Amino acid sequence: MATLYVSYLSGVQFGVAKDPLAAVTVTTSGSTAKTAVAAPDGAAIAVVFSDAAHYVNTGPQASVTAAASNSMYVPANTERHIAINPGDGVAAITV
Repeated sequence: MATLYVSYLSGVQFGVAKDPLAAVTVTTSGSTAKTAVAAPDGAAIAVVFSDAAHYVNTGPQASVTAAASNSMYVPANTERHIAINPGDGVAAITV
């Protein structure tokens, strides 16, 4: 099992991410897993990081899933910024 770290930010100003809003983790494996809570009000960016490779997807918290066929590949030890809407969740599956 691996851990995906997710930080929610309010947006970008002068090319730099600003105003951290919340941080959560997702324990992942070969099955899709998602954040336990939705992105907070004001969230515009989800920053994801893990020391394991993942497929990552965002969408409505209640129904978001991750799979190779519908998600973005995030290599191990790589930080990725993803646009997100308040109320969305982040789902991931370990590669």
